[in-house]
Amino acid sequence: MTNTRQDAISIHPKNFRFSARIYGKILYNGFPSLGRQGIASVSSIVLNNTAGVYGDAAIAAISIVNRFVMFINSSVIGFGQGFQPVCGFCFGARKYSRVREAYWFSVKVTTVILIVLSGIAMIFSETIITQFRRDDLEVIRIGTLTLRLQLITMPLWGYIVMSNMFTQSIGYGVRSTIISSARQGLFLIPSLLFLSRIIGLFGIQLAQPVSDVLTFVLAIVVVSGILKQLKGMPDAEA
Repeated sequence: MTNTRQDAISIHPKNFRFSARIYGKILYNGFPSLGRQGIASVSSIVLNNTAGVYGDAAIAAISIVNRFVMFINSSVIGFGQGFQPVCGFCFGARKYSRVREAYWFSVKVTTVILIVLSGIAMIFSETIITQFRRDDLEVIRIGTLTLRLQLITMPLWGYIVMSNMFTQSIGYGVRSTIISSARQGLFLIPSLLFLSRIIGLFGIQLAQPVSDVLTFVLAIVVVSGILKQLKGMPDAEA
């Protein structure tokens, strides 16, 4: 297909060449995103099924909380998407000290953002839930506690999300996939199934914070080894 604009690249099928190596790298680096989105869908199904035992109010309350925390988390994801190209370019240029500096800067900034947003949301948690279901006291009761529990561990998301994007940007696809699928899958789904049987609805409300803490610990273990490796690699000369 020829583009009539001289400043745009034309697409011609003859210019395409199959390369298993290149396509393999694309799949390898993109798999963490697939794992994150795919496992999130599965965990949502498990969450709705376990919450459904306790009625429509439980499902509605938890759904409201999940939408709200996803809104807050979008600020971290947006910051991380700006961090990824910087991380990838610096790693490719063998400026490893810059990679580490950019990573820690992003972790600190996103953590501060989450602490501030979590603190504000904690104060107005009941008001936030009430805005969605003013006349349903049960939804407000369940939703307020669920939101407050999630807000306690929300500042950990800065480290978790940046670690996921950091490992993905520098080509550590397997480790990035482990981190990306841990919070919504490896830890959340077992926590939901186990805690809901042990302590009922409170177990469902507690499952997400528990998953956050476990994922945080896992991310520390995974990333500390990579950072130690990068620290021992000399930067390329300018």
